[in-house]
Amino acid sequence: KPRERWADEACFEVNRERMHVPLRAYESRAAVLGRRLCDELPAGPWLLALTPARWSFSLASKPADAPSVSGPGGFDAAGWGDLQVPCSWEVAGVGSKPVYLNERYPFKLDPPRVPTDERNEVGSYQVSFTLPARWIGRRSYLVLDGLGSAATVWIDGAEVGYSQDSRLPAEFEVTKLVSAEGMSASEHVLSVQVVRYSDGSYLEDQDQWWLSGIQRHCFLYSKPARLAIRDFAVSTTVPPSGATADFSLDVALAGSIVDAAATDTAAAAKAFSESGLAVRASLHGPFRLGRQQDLEAPLPACSEAWAATLAPPTLAEDVDVARLSAVGRPAPGADDADPHHALLDDDAHGLMSLRGCPARARGGATLEAPALWSAEEPNLYSLVVELVAPGSGGEDVLDVETCLVG
Repeated sequence: KPRERWADEACFEVNRERMHVPLRAYESRAAVLGRRLCDELPAGPWLLALTPARWSFSLASKPADAPSVSGPGGFDAAGWGDLQVPCSWEVAGVGSKPVYLNERYPFKLDPPRVPTDERNEVGSYQVSFTLPARWIGRRSYLVLDGLGSAATVWIDGAEVGYSQDSRLPAEFEVTKLVSAEGMSASEHVLSVQVVRYSDGSYLEDQDQWWLSGIQRHCFLYSKPARLAIRDFAVSTTVPPSGATADFSLDVALAGSIVDAAATDTAAAAKAFSESGLAVRASLHGPFRLGRQQDLEAPLPACSEAWAATLAPPTLAEDVDVARLSAVGRPAPGADDADPHHALLDDDAHGLMSLRGCPARARGGATLEAPALWSAEEPNLYSLVVELVAPGSGGEDVLDVETCLVG
């Protein structure tokens, strides 16, 4: 009999996007520079927060008693209670009490097997959402920032995917289910089922509290379909004198232009060269965050320390794009030895190249007299990365992302 996914060490994800920097799909540079760092899910037209909120919830004492999804409505949630999300169900006072252990496991040591009895509770969650009409025709992604310890996800009764790893986000592209071209904005049902213990629990055991459920925020975000920022990596190198700092940036792009390379590399390269699309980057600062009130206020107004338009985006020469499927993953049967987002140190400046991403834009600079970060003087800069295109009024900003740099 095939093992359940949560007890199969060969399966730790299904349809999950590869890990990348946190993406929030900002509308503009002004939105980035005016944000508050305490806002994990900043307000904007391209991000739909599903938490904090109360979701329908049901707890089964063991996997065999967990409900099944039935039809477009997801779970039959009639008679269910509700639970604040994010929150571990033990902390909410539901089911088992929180368990603290140091060197021991909370179950019999017999990898990859985990309990199938009352010790392995299963939490089932459900919530409805409606996408903004502006999202139709764009790519949509669902992010569950923390699930303990394994979860299956459905939208309108159709399985989206499966994820393990309690401390990393689970992200899935859901475009075909909610925002494909020709669809209309309507209400959707998100269903999530979380298993308390999985084979991954063997790797997560440490001096800790064992807590289960949806433990971090959940949200959807929207990206342009043609081309969008999908990942980026920053590297800074400071010589012993501290008088300068070398700054390097590598931006990975994804979209329908990139997808076309899977069938016609030459045509995709031509589309890139003729599109006029460009990646613009800027550093703003320095500033310091040393008090709680600094996190609760908008970022301090800062001057622009550096700005540049990176070299025009190109298809990466070190990737066999014919091996990539339409969603940017290795095609069925492809050798996974070269991961889609493997980070490899590939130049003298320590630039972390997103090898495997079909399209990239790169750039960098040497900053004079930078304000360096230290524990005593935690100076930071805000990096803004923008994807821009020629527009009727000059320039259209298509996509914006950010991170702090020190």
